[in-house]
Amino acid sequence: MDKKERLFGKSNFISYLYLPLTLLFYEIVVLCLAGFVFNFGNFVAMVFISFASGTILNLLVSLSKHEKWNAWLAFIIIEVIAFIVMVSYFVQDTYQNFTNIATVFGGAEGIVKEFGSALVELIKNNIPKILLFEAPAIIFLFLGPIFHVLKFRKNKPKGYVCMLLAFLVFEAVGIGLSVRNQENRDKLTAEYDFNTVVRCFNLETGLKMDLLYLTFPNPYESVFVAEDDTEYSFSSMDFDADYNADKIAALNITNGSKSIKTHEMGIDYSALASSEKEKAIHNVHEYIASLEPANTNQYTGLFKGKNIIFISAEAMSLEMISEDTMPTLCMMQQEGIVFKDYYQPYWNGSTSTGEFSNLLGLIPTKAMYSYEHTLNKNLYLTIGNVLMREDYFSRAYHNGTVEYYDRNQITPNFGYEKFIANGNGMEEGLSGNWPESDLEMMQYAVPQFIDEDPFSVYFMTLSGHFPYFHDLSIMVEKYEDRIKEKGYSDVMSAYICSEIDLEEAIKYLLEELKKAGVYEDTVIVLAPDHYPYGLTKNDAWGTDQNYLPELYGYEPKDLMERDHNTLIIWSPVLNELDPIEITEPTYSVDILPTLLNLFGAEYDSRLLAGRDVLSETEGLVIWPDYSWKTAKASYFALNNRFVPSEKLIAESKKADDPEAYLNSYKENMKAIVRNKMTFSSNVIDLDYYNILFGN
Repeated sequence: MDKKERLFGKSNFISYLYLPLTLLFYEIVVLCLAGFVFNFGNFVAMVFISFASGTILNLLVSLSKHEKWNAWLAFIIIEVIAFIVMVSYFVQDTYQNFTNIATVFGGAEGIVKEFGSALVELIKNNIPKILLFEAPAIIFLFLGPIFHVLKFRKNKPKGYVCMLLAFLVFEAVGIGLSVRNQENRDKLTAEYDFNTVVRCFNLETGLKMDLLYLTFPNPYESVFVAEDDTEYSFSSMDFDADYNADKIAALNITNGSKSIKTHEMGIDYSALASSEKEKAIHNVHEYIASLEPANTNQYTGLFKGKNIIFISAEAMSLEMISEDTMPTLCMMQQEGIVFKDYYQPYWNGSTSTGEFSNLLGLIPTKAMYSYEHTLNKNLYLTIGNVLMREDYFSRAYHNGTVEYYDRNQITPNFGYEKFIANGNGMEEGLSGNWPESDLEMMQYAVPQFIDEDPFSVYFMTLSGHFPYFHDLSIMVEKYEDRIKEKGYSDVMSAYICSEIDLEEAIKYLLEELKKAGVYEDTVIVLAPDHYPYGLTKNDAWGTDQNYLPELYGYEPKDLMERDHNTLIIWSPVLNELDPIEITEPTYSVDILPTLLNLFGAEYDSRLLAGRDVLSETEGLVIWPDYSWKTAKASYFALNNRFVPSEKLIAESKKADDPEAYLNSYKENMKAIVRNKMTFSSNVIDLDYYNILFGN
């Protein structure tokens, strides 16, 4: 056999290397473009896993005796892989998180309907990257038909045996390296998050784990772990139990629940656990029984009987609010309850998961699917459902497409008798531009509920939606004159203009409340759905650089700096009190229990993952990758980094073993976080509120 025959004939090793190297190429390209946590062991694991899968693919494309059929099958496989990788990358580039394939394709129809014209721009802006992803297929065609380098011939039985053995060796080494330490094992099992797995390991491992858990539910999702009941000798709380008590008493608020000392509902969870045969439900009962209910406080019932307007604000940010450009929002932020350390974690699902956390008081554990997963489930404790049971008039409004995220089916389940959006009535009040106006939505909706007594209304805004380009946003034309002297970049000015429309909507709302004589009797809650990720460098939509530093005034180095935000809970009644400042770390999951306390509702604080921020419960903020923050410490799960506060460090030095003291705190908080995630998942998965309260 001459050299040419060895290279291009039956002993063609280039053919056997092509598919494994193609898989490895895609992994390296995606992770380099998207950014990942480099770890040498995980990188070596990625190489072995790519070669394992490539070896199986080699076996598949050598089964037929027809070489051309085998070659075409190899080409089709490469194109399918290229498509999956391309979609995964561009979704990540757009939403700044890797999202599993089921979620991506599950929402594809809505994305095409809502952003069809923008998708064309995405393709036009990314021809070079599309060609990069298509490079293996192009090279395959070049080496195959033209130079006949790639040969996929049928093997003898021993050849297939060798391939299977090679696959087993490569896969075993890859898996072994992936689970070599407890941190890695936790990321793949008990603390599984698709985005985290992809960034720490590789895309293929993420896809495999996701397929595994779709086929066989992750057993850790129904397992609670023991929490340490150690009392740390200092408290981070700066809480005065009598603050504002006299002034609240002077308001003469009548609320029967004032006599109740704890937020619980008389349910014996221990008894339920002892009689429950289904293990998952038993575990939830037992977990809740282990918790202490929160105490009521001087603010319990402060908003009893008042109207409420709850607004999830698209891409709202703390730093966008200034007295000269957004005076109404600025006034409400300063005169309402003041949140000094508030976060809206980015939940791997964009707007829908932001709404989920805002309204449910639970952590969205299934990325974008979390919202859809609530369909036909009992959401007994949402503020909408609680107030609807008290005969409040209820409506929900959105100036986006009525069927996007299946909102037409899901939103009423949150406690709003009717949902009106673009496509079932709202279009009558909208101009048909992009983005649709929050002000126009408010002008259409307010006359429908302003004369009802009392009312509970929900808005999901749209004007702040990306992309932020002058030629794509009608908001620039409407409001650019207001900010010409600010010196903003074009992208930043487009973002600020889009949010000025929210300012105008709120200004109009307050004016109408005053005209109707219900201004004093109304509460407004304004919560962001996520940070403005449309300001990040985004090749998908053509954003040429990261504009967050221009907005924030600093370069966000981690997810906590990125997701630091604001929450507005405002009512004129608060002007009768001294300022209420919340200094503890607080986040969107805390909104619902805080409102339930303020409205004097009957609820059990143990049935929610968040806390009433006006209670003595210490603050905890949780991110979807199992990172967390308290006033005492922060933990970054991607790189397993624990950052204790100076107070916690000083306290640890008084212990016999300072390092063990700090580690004990870290591990206990990790257990608490894991349990809250598990609980949140089970409430929806098991329809747990339906078990407790019935249909």
